[in-house]
Amino acid sequence: MGCNASKSNVKQNKKKQNNSKAQHMDKKPANQKKGNQGPASEAVDNQAPIKKEAMDLDTLSTLIEKHLNNNQQTHFKLKKKLDLRMNNIDDMKFIDEFLTNKEYSEYALPDINELWLEGIKPDNKQKIKKFMNNHFPNSVKKFIMGVSPQVDHIRLNSFIGEIENIGSHVSNSVAFHKFFISKESFEKTINSFSQTKEIEFDECNITSVGSQFDNKANFKTQHLKFSNTGTSKLSGWADNEEEFSSIVSAIANSSLKDSLTKFTSIFNQFDLHLINKYFAKENMSDVNIIHDDEESSDYSYEGNSLSNSEESDEEQAASEESSEESSEKGD
Repeated sequence: MGCNASKSNVKQNKKKQNNSKAQHMDKKPANQKKGNQGPASEAVDNQAPIKKEAMDLDTLSTLIEKHLNNNQQTHFKLKKKLDLRMNNIDDMKFIDEFLTNKEYSEYALPDINELWLEGIKPDNKQKIKKFMNNHFPNSVKKFIMGVSPQVDHIRLNSFIGEIENIGSHVSNSVAFHKFFISKESFEKTINSFSQTKEIEFDECNITSVGSQFDNKANFKTQHLKFSNTGTSKLSGWADNEEEFSSIVSAIANSSLKDSLTKFTSIFNQFDLHLINKYFAKENMSDVNIIHDDEESSDYSYEGNSLSNSEESDEEQAASEESSEESSEKGD
């Protein structure tokens, strides 16, 4: 009897200790408020963006005027477009303001219309990752990532953690330029931007055989665009049709089939009748196919500065003043 009573007391004491630990674990710091969950210094790579207070537009404008050129300043004033070239010293100084200056390190970028991170190189990759993780805006309509023309393709897998974190923040369109994309990275990228209306791959080398998109995701993507990507030097669609047919099959086996209304193939060295063939095979003949395989050195995808064509400063200013979309050179 005494032994049983002793055991009962031990069990009760352990239960009290466990309850005390659980209460301690559930208790949040007193200063932790919604939208401000700790200092930026605690943020690390491959961590979901911290919900910080957004920097006000006036402060951002001051930083832009301090570091960026006249064209970039004009773009921001007229279109709330932040165009950053990572292979430019002044643009990297702008990035460093967020990464190293305590006055700004607590803030995310404010909600803007466009954010372009161009000129990515191996030696600036880590800074870009930190910037994306810790200072990406809570909402942006258009986001573009582009590798510098000075280097060869960079593996998108290097940024896949950041891409998964920010995907839900981009509403209208996202584009990737000059990346090597494995099957796994391709799947994760499409899945991450399932709520984004348009996804584009330009001059990318994609391995797509066997791809499967998330069949549980409620896709809202309406437009997939591939430009200068299926060529024999890159993804090789004509050399191995399975590289293309796997993309169509992945669409058909996910809810992307229900949301997709347009598929664009530009300069991929892949015949239109083959595209129609594989879409018909998957009962998706109602998707609008845009196709152009004519060679052109002046090609640029809509609204992107990563083209081969170049405009003068005067032409850019005139274009901005008339609120027309123009093709601009990234570097």
